[in-house]
Amino acid sequence: SWVGTENLSYLFYDDPALVEEMVEFNADFLIALVERALGDVEFDYFNFFEDCAGKGGPLFGPELFRKFFMKPYRRIIDRMRRAGIRSFWVDCDGDPEAIVSLWMDAGITCFWPLEQASGMDPLMLRRKYGKSLTLCGGLDKMEIAKGRKAIDLELNKKIPPLVEQGGYIPHIDHAIHPDISYDDFMYYMDVKRKLTGH
Repeated sequence: SWVGTENLSYLFYDDPALVEEMVEFNADFLIALVERALGDVEFDYFNFFEDCAGKGGPLFGPELFRKFFMKPYRRIIDRMRRAGIRSFWVDCDGDPEAIVSLWMDAGITCFWPLEQASGMDPLMLRRKYGKSLTLCGGLDKMEIAKGRKAIDLELNKKIPPLVEQGGYIPHIDHAIHPDISYDDFMYYMDVKRKLTGH
């Protein structure tokens, strides 16, 4: 937001000290910002908003993540853990799979929304990471927009095996798409309730 995506991509190499300063400032600012709330409120989870990937992968690779982001992530998560928070989510659209294991090393426990247009299949992610990574999302919004037959296929393929294993929250893979009719959305909710036993 401060320098733009293209400029930031160059700065990783042209002025790494500036990038490190920006990241450290953000970490310091975030920790200071939430300090009072951590004393006054008992939080269930903490969510990082990190839209840093597109269909072709993340905007930076594992090497840059380790160099610039691992330490600040751990510092933030350590502070939140001391406040009693145990669940740490990262929200990233696109395909950040190349850095998912690094997020986990930093302390992330849940990944969402599992954008289907970018190949973030929850069944594949579960096979790869097991239950050490909670998953949320992965129900294809474009399939939900196709009507009841497509909704049945999409939900029945994904929800039963993942819910049975645990560590999965069934959710559309992004915001509700405007092509989804109200009736189809209500049908989606009804099917989801039945498949999850609620």
